[in-house]
Amino acid sequence: MKVSEKAIEKNNKLFDHMTWTEYQEQLFLDVGGSTEGVLNDPILRGRVDVTKKWIGKGKKVLDIAGCWGGISAEIMKQGNDVTLLDLPRVIKKAKETHPELKFLEGSALDIQTEEQFDVVVATEIIEHILDLERFFDEIKRVLKDDGRLILSTPNVARPFNLVNLIRGDTTGWEYYGKPISHCRHFTPSSIAQTLVDNGFKVLEAGGAETNVGMDWTGFTQEEADFLIKLIDKFSPHPFFRSSILCILCKKTK
Repeated sequence: MKVSEKAIEKNNKLFDHMTWTEYQEQLFLDVGGSTEGVLNDPILRGRVDVTKKWIGKGKKVLDIAGCWGGISAEIMKQGNDVTLLDLPRVIKKAKETHPELKFLEGSALDIQTEEQFDVVVATEIIEHILDLERFFDEIKRVLKDDGRLILSTPNVARPFNLVNLIRGDTTGWEYYGKPISHCRHFTPSSIAQTLVDNGFKVLEAGGAETNVGMDWTGFTQEEADFLIKLIDKFSPHPFFRSSILCILCKKTK
């Protein structure tokens, strides 16, 4: 995916006149997050299925940055009490698409509730967060002592990205033809270490979509075969190949 001068110019203008909250609201209103988009995309669908399996039923759940409510609605349908947290303008849209949900307006860095939850879901949000310490402190505050955090984030080290980066291309996640969205990038090891550093113990790791085809443009067959061998050596587990890294964890402090 090539980065256009027009996209860069648009990003700079947005940063010049928007607060971070306003910027994030605009981003998620632009890129969407409808039920249909979440549930029909093979990568996102895999993330939803892993999340639902880990939650089970009968839980009190907070879905942080639940966007338009697609995943929250799926979690609720399997017998859970679900509250969706997002920024005010995004919540307004979520209420239109999934009025059956509970809603909480605000930032993931300042969760406006004293309630505690059995499960906090934070899928596809950490890569948008600048202040990680505050982000995790808020999650620990609203999570019961025996509660669980389910977190997911794109895997910058997936094989598809590695081949693109060797060629000097982008991962495809830096730009969408819209404002920059990811301010952080995680590998399987770095997201696990980030959780440990912020007071969580990893209980289980999973992933979504491991069969993203690689573009071998510019490589000879011999070069491609060599890189495949390296990838197989250093990414033996499906988790390391996943487009989306999914992690189940609990508080340690």
